[in-house]
Amino acid sequence: MGRRVVTKKDTPRIKAYALAEGAAQPQPDDMLTRLVKYIPAEIITAFITIQGIISSTAEPPVAAFWILFIALLVLTPLYVWRVTTEPGKPPAVAQILVSTISFVVWVFAIGGPFVYLSWYQPVYGALILPVFTIAVPVILGAKPKSG
Repeated sequence: MGRRVVTKKDTPRIKAYALAEGAAQPQPDDMLTRLVKYIPAEIITAFITIQGIISSTAEPPVAAFWILFIALLVLTPLYVWRVTTEPGKPPAVAQILVSTISFVVWVFAIGGPFVYLSWYQPVYGALILPVFTIAVPVILGAKPKSG
């Protein structure tokens, strides 16, 4: 399974390529597969790991959390573009955008640098993460896998 989301509109193009290569006929990704592909797991893992290292210091500087967040926010679309690039296909712009927003939502949900803002409450992240996670594949048109 590649990292690029395969939609219904992609399958005719891929089908011709797959048949020429002798590969199996492609199917559009179902909702669960799209959901997994939209989450930039490697970037979130890097954030959690580095945040843990920063937090382990005696007096962690607040600026370090913000620098980490901003650096990974900038790297997310570049990383997703890189791992979703396939020969002969345009960039996966929707996936890049959704994955970047997904990174922000995940960091907000786990707290990250947002915990240093006076208005932040953990319940906000607890509410937005599941709603975003369910809404994205539904809005972008994936259908649940049947039977």
